[in-house]
Amino acid sequence: MNLVIRNKTAESSENRPFFSRLLSDGVYQNLLEMNNTKENIEKWAKKKIRTSAICFSIFVVLGFLMSLYLIPIGLVVSMLIYLDTIKSVKVVYQQFRFERQIQFSKFSRLLVPILKQTRGGINLRSVFERIVPRMPHEIDKKILQRLMLDVSRNPSSFDPFKMFAKQMSGTDSSRLFMVTLARLAQGSANLQVIDQLSRIASEEMMAGIEQIIHFKLSRFSGLYMKMVGAILVFVLGASIAIIPFQLGKVYVYL
Repeated sequence: MNLVIRNKTAESSENRPFFSRLLSDGVYQNLLEMNNTKENIEKWAKKKIRTSAICFSIFVVLGFLMSLYLIPIGLVVSMLIYLDTIKSVKVVYQQFRFERQIQFSKFSRLLVPILKQTRGGINLRSVFERIVPRMPHEIDKKILQRLMLDVSRNPSSFDPFKMFAKQMSGTDSSRLFMVTLARLAQGSANLQVIDQLSRIASEEMMAGIEQIIHFKLSRFSGLYMKMVGAILVFVLGASIAIIPFQLGKVYVYL
């Protein structure tokens, strides 16, 4: 899915394409926030739903050829495939948000030292122009350039700063940081506040790192438990299958 720069707004399921309507509002909004186009989301949803439908169809055919009990099993398997897809979206979204938080933290660490070097009034456009070449990702450069353009058109509005915070990170601390930056440019805030907010953003990023580590450890533990459970089921099934055979041998000896 391609990344593009534009503003996203939530919309009701009635306004979505057909297959996208089958996604929950939360999942659809997450996909939009990860900069996916509506067309790409529709193609992705169509592909995943088609996969579940093909899986169910195979079980239906096998059910008529072998046993009808396979049909409900196929329905359960298809639902599990769909639910696993939804879960994967949430995992990717969490990683996406964490990555955006890191990029915003890098932006704040580039910004604060330059602000401290300014004398007199702060010209945000000139400050941003110095930061753009130093940003590591092209998409972040475009977001910052869009902010520069919007600020030039509406110098007294906080909305461009809020939109930048949403696109770069989406956290409350990033939004507060950018609003304070706008007030600083207007002379209604001091640089110490920005410095403090930058430290808060860094602390929030460290907390995010701890959450990612905990999440990966929990996934590893879950995989370990699944492997143990599969082994136990296999051993239990084999034991149950051996019992009648052993009882038959005892009966023969008697």
